[in-house]
Amino acid sequence: MSAKTILPNKWMTPAIVANIVHHIPLLGVAYDRNVDYKTLLALSVTCRALSKPALDLMWQKLPSLIPLLRTLPCDLWTEVPANLDGLTTWHYRAPRKHMDFVRPLEVSDFKRFRTYAPRIKHISRTALDDIPVNISMTPGAYAALEEFSLISLSLPNLRTLEIDYYVRSLAAAPLHVFRYPKLRSLRFTAPPRSLDHFEQRISSLFDGLRLTSRQLTHVHLGNDEHLPVVVRQAVMDAIGGMPQLKELSCYDEPTFPPAMLCQIARFPKLRSISIGIRGRATAGTASFPELPAGCFTALKELTLITDALAWVHSLIQSIKFDGLRFLSVRLTQPVSPTALQEFFVTLCICHPGLTRLDVALPYEDPRVETLSAHSMYPLLRLRRLLLLHMGSCPVAVDETLVRAMSLAWRDIEELIVTIEVDEYPSLVSLSALVHLAANCRKLHRIGLPLDAEKVPPRLLSVPYVGQPNEQKIDLFVGRSKVGCPLDVAAYLSDMFPNLRQVYTEWEYDVGYLDSDDEDAWEYLSVAEEQWRRWEEAEKFMQALWRIRLQERNDARAHGRTFRGPHQVLSAQAAKEIERQRWAVAEQELEKILSRAY
Repeated sequence: MSAKTILPNKWMTPAIVANIVHHIPLLGVAYDRNVDYKTLLALSVTCRALSKPALDLMWQKLPSLIPLLRTLPCDLWTEVPANLDGLTTWHYRAPRKHMDFVRPLEVSDFKRFRTYAPRIKHISRTALDDIPVNISMTPGAYAALEEFSLISLSLPNLRTLEIDYYVRSLAAAPLHVFRYPKLRSLRFTAPPRSLDHFEQRISSLFDGLRLTSRQLTHVHLGNDEHLPVVVRQAVMDAIGGMPQLKELSCYDEPTFPPAMLCQIARFPKLRSISIGIRGRATAGTASFPELPAGCFTALKELTLITDALAWVHSLIQSIKFDGLRFLSVRLTQPVSPTALQEFFVTLCICHPGLTRLDVALPYEDPRVETLSAHSMYPLLRLRRLLLLHMGSCPVAVDETLVRAMSLAWRDIEELIVTIEVDEYPSLVSLSALVHLAANCRKLHRIGLPLDAEKVPPRLLSVPYVGQPNEQKIDLFVGRSKVGCPLDVAAYLSDMFPNLRQVYTEWEYDVGYLDSDDEDAWEYLSVAEEQWRRWEEAEKFMQALWRIRLQERNDARAHGRTFRGPHQVLSAQAAKEIERQRWAVAEQELEKILSRAY
């Protein structure tokens, strides 16, 4: 059947054909649940006009290279059942079959291979829901491909390569034999133990990426602490020869060699780093490499997991002045409040334009000391801050600190402090939230230890600065106790009309409790009651949200600005109040900061 029998040639443009193919019902059954492969297969044999785009979509994402190797002549390879006797739980997805070659390879065998290889753009483990090709290759087939050098095996259009050795089917083909000239993203997860010829093949893979994949900009390494020393060094040497990198990440509790920082410090395009560095456990903080000032000129995002805060000091001072926009630090060892305050001062001096800050302490360690509210004041100099997450840091939050935060960070979107710790050093009264409601119009996630057992008198009006916060608010209360659910819901609704969701960490699962543990059963009774009260308060908030929505709609219909439960102003009056109150707010903030220092 030709294209003329379907539509006139003038209508069969490439854009229309591509639109038809990409609007196939998303009924996925195989590699990717977002693609219906059965429909694509039927479409590819309909006519020549639809064949190429249908095949391109079918082949653009694969779970491994086995489907591509199956395009080799049928008389070249065979599949034999795998021996699964004695396999451990680590091999829960071990291949059920092995592919083997029955004759020597020839150049002509790769004719159809070279036709389908350019269609592949992604090899990813996200396509492993229903694996139809859970097949690996025998050692003989591995060796045959490695020794076959008459032609260069390449995936010319591959963009994403994800190698997960926990899932053997992804490592089933000799990936180090191929070349990936347009590869942009690599995600590599090492096995928990060494495999056959593993060291040589991984070293060869990364050497090839360093030499041929000049467009590789994103590298993510996982579980690399299980790599042998020689292989880890080869991987790091290869990364050190990739100056085009934009993002480097080592996840799953890795250990990044500190000396590597000197190699990547001069990368001109490196924008994001996520690494873990051990200090005290190895050679001590004194061995941190000396980095030249002004390095990491393009770095915007930095995520560190370390046991030495002094190393974080040295690193942020070496980065280009005011370059960082996102900083996440997870400390695995306790630090003194004085050291943490000094770190905050250094951060504000070196990177005043920081917009997102995430600090985590090992709060379960009994040696972790409580941070005073005064230790948080240096962060008030970060006037562009949009996110502050210190949920695992025990901070003695008080109303003065909350008010100072609302004045300093008027554009903040997420504020989460001290809700994940076991014991709260202090509680914030509900009246302190008035400052956040009044000054922070973009705030949509709040996490504070609240004293919700005592409800202040209802508000007659909320002193907003500018327009009220009309975003959906998520409130994280941790294990804060609550009194009357209706009174709490009414008070919170006065401040945040769109408050609809409350997240609590109260748990009352009896499955893990010992029948003789009286303290645990006492906690269980309290947790069940507190969880029920917060659930009731959330239901009341959702009902009050509908009332507040109707009030705002009525105010807008009459050309007015809704200011609170009992105050409605015109737009011109609201603008004048905004100007006056921000001037007063700036003066008050300067007084708070001057007293703090």
